[in-house]
Amino acid sequence: MENDIPKISVIVPVYNVERYLDRCIQSILNQTLKELEIILVDDGSPDNCPALCDEYAQKDARIKVIHKKNEGLGFARNAGLNLASGKFVSFLDSDDYWDLNKVKKQLQTFESNPNIDLLGTARNNELFQSKFIVKLNKLSKISSKTLLYKNFFSTPSIMMKKS
Repeated sequence: MENDIPKISVIVPVYNVERYLDRCIQSILNQTLKELEIILVDDGSPDNCPALCDEYAQKDARIKVIHKKNEGLGFARNAGLNLASGKFVSFLDSDDYWDLNKVKKQLQTFESNPNIDLLGTARNNELFQSKFIVKLNKLSKISSKTLLYKNFFSTPSIMMKKS
């Protein structure tokens, strides 16, 4: 990584997801873009997740772990943001996983559109099977005022500038 500063900090709140955690973390580690910092925020999980997070951190220097008392997703994400050092921040819920090229494609979009501060996609409770996926090759502008009234983004799809 250039100057040891990751391009992207990925924040993963972890609570009671022992069954899903490996798939989630592997989907980050296997990204085609490798300049990542992975912040696992153990939100006081009562299962084996705290130990699993520590094991991952011992295996990969890009992984950092925060252990904290349970306060919920918002506090866990904020704890991760306080530690994040990347130029961009992305969120992934610990029971979700990413496509292998997700981070690379979003970074390319940011680089070719420097006026963008936040990038993500909407989800309208549709089934995500290949025959239902529609790819739109356009960007839509949403004002910060509009975002105060409605969240259009699915959390695992979000990437934003940290500054």
